[in-house]
Amino acid sequence: MSGEMYKVSVVTRQERLKDFQDALNEIGVIAYTVSAVEGFGTQLSFTETYRGVKQEIHLLPKVLVEIVVSTVPVDDIIEVAKAQLRTEEPGDGKIFVSKVTKVVRIRTGELDYAALTNDAK
Repeated sequence: MSGEMYKVSVVTRQERLKDFQDALNEIGVIAYTVSAVEGFGTQLSFTETYRGVKQEIHLLPKVLVEIVVSTVPVDDIIEVAKAQLRTEEPGDGKIFVSKVTKVVRIRTGELDYAALTNDAK
């Protein structure tokens, strides 16, 4: 354990989420946050008809998976994400990695690595 903590944020397609979650569990990632988000990038907008009115949709539905780790190698998470989420079509998503300088478990006040572990107290 190096003591360094990282946050991996993955924005991707909703329909790929289940396979990604299963693969994360296989490499030891047991805690993460998933949010429904909307956004756009290189994937183009599309036109949809709603109640007979055509509407151009610019913001597309995605999911944001946020993972903070200190013991699972970040490169393992990136490889799992690429393997599970790649469709080779625009809109597969992005992976963002940043260093985390502090984690606090609100319930106990534990800090950093201790706040990330699954030890129930």
